[in-house]
Amino acid sequence: MKKIYCLMLCFCLMFVFCSCGNETDTNISETEKTESQSNYEIIGTGSKQFIFTVIGTDEKSVTYTIKTDKRTVAEALIENNLIIGEQGTLGYVINTVNGEELNYQKDGCYWTFLINNEYAATTIDTTTIVDNTEYILKAEKDETFKPSEAVDKYYTLTNSDKKAICNYIQERYDYYDSINGGYAGDKYSDTIMREAAKRYGITEEQAYIIWMNMYSY
Repeated sequence: MKKIYCLMLCFCLMFVFCSCGNETDTNISETEKTESQSNYEIIGTGSKQFIFTVIGTDEKSVTYTIKTDKRTVAEALIENNLIIGEQGTLGYVINTVNGEELNYQKDGCYWTFLINNEYAATTIDTTTIVDNTEYILKAEKDETFKPSEAVDKYYTLTNSDKKAICNYIQERYDYYDSINGGYAGDKYSDTIMREAAKRYGITEEQAYIIWMNMYSY
């Protein structure tokens, strides 16, 4: 009888230990689940939904689910203050993503745009949102980059500086029109851009870009 009682007691103790072990595993699982969701956030409201991942210069990634009614990826990210940039002649140029600013002209770093982990064939401002697609902005560096003093200066210009450059260029166009005896069109454009570049310490191409975006300043 004593042997039977001892066997029953051992069985009960084994059952209790096994139950405790299972409860601990469940608690760990829930903790891991909570930690895995700590970098996950749903942002915005709207009928469309996509995944947005940022991979910074430290190679760490942060992923969001974006909800929006905007048409393009750029519009949705701008709406939710996730990217900052400016519209250029070749598309929307991104400077800052999720608070991290990159400056190609300073250190050769820039943001690349990927769709479902493949380099995009379209710019971010022309990419129409497709539900549940993952769009990625990844920090990369051009290892062949060599800084230029003139190029560096361009990226320190404020909108007021650029407006002043546009005013100067307009004055030069007016001057050459007067010596031409009337409207000269682009006859003196190369000369004017060269003069503006020399005066303000930028490149001729940058002077042209500023002039083409004159209504933005």
